[in-house]
Amino acid sequence: ALTEALVERRNHALIFGPRGSGKTSLARVFGDLCDEAGFVVVYLSSSGDQSFQQLMRPYLDDLPADLFPGGRRPLLPDGFTARDFAGALAAIERRRIILVVDEFDRIVRPEVQHDIANLLKFLADMRAGANLLLVGIARNVDDLLGGHPSLRRHVAAVAIGAVEDTAILALIEDGARRSGVAFEAEAQRLATSVALGSPYH
Repeated sequence: ALTEALVERRNHALIFGPRGSGKTSLARVFGDLCDEAGFVVVYLSSSGDQSFQQLMRPYLDDLPADLFPGGRRPLLPDGFTARDFAGALAAIERRRIILVVDEFDRIVRPEVQHDIANLLKFLADMRAGANLLLVGIARNVDDLLGGHPSLRRHVAAVAIGAVEDTAILALIEDGARRSGVAFEAEAQRLATSVALGSPYH
């Protein structure tokens, strides 16, 4: 789903689900695959007290300077807007860019959420070679996108849910085969019960 959204359709994407469900792991594995395919992937986490500029400037600083015309990063003013940031990314033509924003649910300032929404729209409108992958804890898309339902046409949502018991048992069996360690049926049942569908546990 992520490959179809970000790579093939050049859309933005959103990974959401409960805590410990593997959202960050999925984002990192997908980022590694994109990196191997020649994309430039920048992965950072957000915090609740950041302004839009504090959140986004590190992405610009982490992008190689030689991606930009003349080999120089654009100098954005302290109070740059979502349009300014989108314009800077749109100037990159030689490589596809994916910016991963983890802990997206921690963004609580309405003005920052609004600026992110605008950034997604501007990047889509400019047909920029840059897309965002947002990752956050949520029960549904609206929990993260809030009052911006119009973003749905720009963002492909990927829900991560609980792991089925059969998948947990398959994981245990694979580990047993690889390690040569046998697990009794009762131990497998107990591990599956305790995990409660969480791949982390």
